[in-house]
Amino acid sequence: MFSTLTTVGFGDLCPISDSERIFITIVLMFGVAVFSLVFSSFKNTLDEVGNLNSDIDESHHLSSFIIFLKNFNN
Repeated sequence: MFSTLTTVGFGDLCPISDSERIFITIVLMFGVAVFSLVFSSFKNTLDEVGNLNSDIDESHHLSSFIIFLKNFNN
């Protein structure tokens, strides 16, 4: 699961000594943390854009105008 999550592959390159394993484990956990922070920031940015668009949404004014035009045409 950890190899899949960090997308390092499945045995192309592998650490041999214990110190290499410890180093690679720390580097992989750091990579997962950085990916999580970047993805969280991206999600927050999308949420902010969605909130801005909802504040600007004027669809109810458009609906009122279309109803006015229908009544005017009748």
